[in-house]
Amino acid sequence: MPKKSKDASDSVSPADLYWAARHGSELRIRAALEKGAAVDALFDGRPALVAAACADQPHAVAALLEAGASVDLAEDGTSLTPLASAVIEGSLKCAERLADAGASLLVFREQCATQTGTPECPSAADAYLDGASIVVNHADACLEKVNGLCRRLATP
Repeated sequence: MPKKSKDASDSVSPADLYWAARHGSELRIRAALEKGAAVDALFDGRPALVAAACADQPHAVAALLEAGASVDLAEDGTSLTPLASAVIEGSLKCAERLADAGASLLVFREQCATQTGTPECPSAADAYLDGASIVVNHADACLEKVNGLCRRLATP
């Protein structure tokens, strides 16, 4: 029997990976990647890792990172990285996973400065305060985790 040729029904679009990441479906993430989805492809200007971080999907974040997603790849337009997106949305577990994976804290500090309207965060203390205000404004619980994350983000 001849091999079946790859047709449009077998291809995968960036939307498939984005949807799987946003909804936390590790199985669909892995399936999309196995079908050839590019882990860093943008859908509507946003990488799947940012979508997972914004949607508080730590298992999806982990699956994308394991597949080689670029931890600091920002979305088009806003230039928000996965770490900044997770912090702004109050997704502490995602922020921790991203920080553990080596997300650039310098980029986070620069985005923090943009969010607060100051030209830059001149010191670790300022970065701590800016990061803390963003996190506290968006997270009602887990103050110990919030403070611990902010201390980690403020450490040069």
